[in-house]
Amino acid sequence: MVLYRRDLSYFRDHILPGSRGFSSEKMLAELTASHAERSYDLHPDQRALYLRQAQMAAAGLGFGDAEGLTLSVALAYWLGTGFWKDPLYPWVAEKARQGGAGAVIDYAMHRLDRQLKTNGDLNG
Repeated sequence: MVLYRRDLSYFRDHILPGSRGFSSEKMLAELTASHAERSYDLHPDQRALYLRQAQMAAAGLGFGDAEGLTLSVALAYWLGTGFWKDPLYPWVAEKARQGGAGAVIDYAMHRLDRQLKTNGDLNG
């Protein structure tokens, strides 16, 4: 997936603020439908595997509540399903220890913004 500013902005401005009450399935549906003409559907087996990976990430990072799982779904979407143990993201575990899922998602958005600026700010 190519990261575009409009996708990240839409997530930050329209999905994330209301996500506190989302189930993990609702978060995944919102994310996959948020790309306008580039939206897509996951096969049921893909969706089940993805959600299991997000559950493993939430458990591995100590996110014990529904909100932590929902944010793990979003983090897995933006960073990859193995984000919580990926050596490219050594900050994930540190941020989780410091402030939980909210701290990780906040820092991830900061890093993704910086990545867009470094890579020419793709607008999609």
